[in-house]
Amino acid sequence: MEAQTVISFLVGLIGAGIGAYVVSYFKISAQITAETNHIKEKLEQIYLKKNQEESAKIDAVTNKIDEILEQQRAITSTNEAAKIDVLTAKMDQVVEQQKNITTTTETIKSNVDIDNWRKKENQILRRDKIELLYTKITQSSKIRRDFIYGQHTLNEERKNEIHEDVANISFEIAKIIALYFGKEEELVKHVNEFIDVQKITLRAMNKNDLNIKNNLDFFENLDDSYLKATTQMKEYIINLMKEELED
Repeated sequence: MEAQTVISFLVGLIGAGIGAYVVSYFKISAQITAETNHIKEKLEQIYLKKNQEESAKIDAVTNKIDEILEQQRAITSTNEAAKIDVLTAKMDQVVEQQKNITTTTETIKSNVDIDNWRKKENQILRRDKIELLYTKITQSSKIRRDFIYGQHTLNEERKNEIHEDVANISFEIAKIIALYFGKEEELVKHVNEFIDVQKITLRAMNKNDLNIKNNLDFFENLDDSYLKATTQMKEYIINLMKEELED
């Protein structure tokens, strides 16, 4: 009986101990769980805070980058606009210069055309005067010859007409030389010799002295000087025309 009591007591004691242990275990387990949850919560708060801070830093850096990029775009845009303005101004300048060049070129071309036309006209005129000069010298020789060798058969009226013709042709020859060939010194020299002979001839034709008028030897001797002057003039004029035609 005592033994059963002791066993019951021991069993009760063991049961109480186990119960206390179980209670204690659950209590400690609850405390550990609570602490674990608390730590997790703290860790989550810390992580969230860190995450927010990092996000804030990232946002700040991103904003800064955007700001820098915007500034760069603004600078680039300004620079490009400035470049475009410069290029536009340069293009306008080039266009204006091209207009001036075109105008100048057209003016030069026009002047060249005018100069070429003037030169051509002068050449044509000069050739016409060379031909006219040669014709006048030939006419003068014929009229002079008709007078000298036909004076015995010519009446006074015809003689006066021939005298006037010789004077007019001599004047026309001198005028052509003065107006168009003044720089041809050698030709001027030959023409002056020709005019001097013509003056003597005209004075002789004007004299009333029949011994001079009817003196064939006088005119034939004068003819040597006349022939020399006319021959030299014609040779010079022929060479002058050759030079003109070669230009």
